[in-house]
Amino acid sequence: MEEKQLSVLHCIFFIYHTFANFSDGKLDEQEKVAIAGFIKRWSGGDDELTTKIFNETANWAKENVQDAKQAIEYMASMVDFINNQEEFDIYKKENLLLDIRNISRIDGHFHEAEKKWHDLIAQQLNVPIRISENTQDQLQRDAHNIEKRKPMGFKMSWQK
Repeated sequence: MEEKQLSVLHCIFFIYHTFANFSDGKLDEQEKVAIAGFIKRWSGGDDELTTKIFNETANWAKENVQDAKQAIEYMASMVDFINNQEEFDIYKKENLLLDIRNISRIDGHFHEAEKKWHDLIAQQLNVPIRISENTQDQLQRDAHNIEKRKPMGFKMSWQK
């Protein structure tokens, strides 16, 4: 199987989609619309690139993600990948976290589970933002228990 380049945009879309789908157990239409808008912004307004990222990532996920546990493991690996990109500075990290908070609030309920997921991602990105009721020790323990799974069929590299 030929590997495709996994870009930061693929990772961001997968993180948003996984977060929206699994943090509160459902992905609703409002979340889909918001995610599309966020990805379009990240792509510089490029509709063609946005569609390409959606299709490639969704097709990859359909073939490789069997359950929530796997999705979270892939997501954790993708957050690490993003965090290690020199070009993905603190401002981009904070924008990603802001988008996650916005996705969480769209349905009118910012669940504690969503806050915890946000905090786990913030911790991986080394951004000192915590919004959940979890202690730092609890977050570190939970983060330690997440196995990271490298996305199969993708080469990870920095590119739009």
